[in-house]
Amino acid sequence: MHFRNRPGLGIVLATVLVAVGCTSPPPTTEEPAPREITLLYTNDFESAYDPIPAFWRDDLDHVGGIAQLATLVEQVRSDEDTSFLLDAGDIFTGTLAKLTRGELPFELMTTMDYDAMCIGNHEFEYGWWVLRDAMQRAPFPVLAANLFYKDTDIPFTQQWTILERDGYRIGVVGIFGTDAATALFPPPLE
Repeated sequence: MHFRNRPGLGIVLATVLVAVGCTSPPPTTEEPAPREITLLYTNDFESAYDPIPAFWRDDLDHVGGIAQLATLVEQVRSDEDTSFLLDAGDIFTGTLAKLTRGELPFELMTTMDYDAMCIGNHEFEYGWWVLRDAMQRAPFPVLAANLFYKDTDIPFTQQWTILERDGYRIGVVGIFGTDAATALFPPPLE
């Protein structure tokens, strides 16, 4: 596994929205009403599956956790006409991710119907081969445009995707940041 920064892609640790467009409507004499899309975004999940004590809040005992996140996502989806759910990586930290060799985080994301994710540095904590095997479980694209097998031009995973919903097409590119590449543990292997 080898990280290579490609000129022109920039340095970003996130899923990057690169193109938003909508399919052409049939010709009319009327001005089409503006339409909106909602982008839901998560990152650094890091096995935060259970709520944590909200010691800084007077009105809540606990906050967060996968159940609350799933509920919030469903509420937004029911309130909005069109939405996409994206993740910028770091889902592989913690005991449950390690015990399941990355399967649990992907199963949770599948259940929540994610549309795409970018790889973060924590996805390599158990070895690149564990990530390679676990990401095969994902029914959504797992992206990294600038990660290649060492000394090749063979990408480690899908580099970009186009998501389509309700007449909208959005392009998503995953970029693995150079800072993330220096934080890989264990170090990348050939």
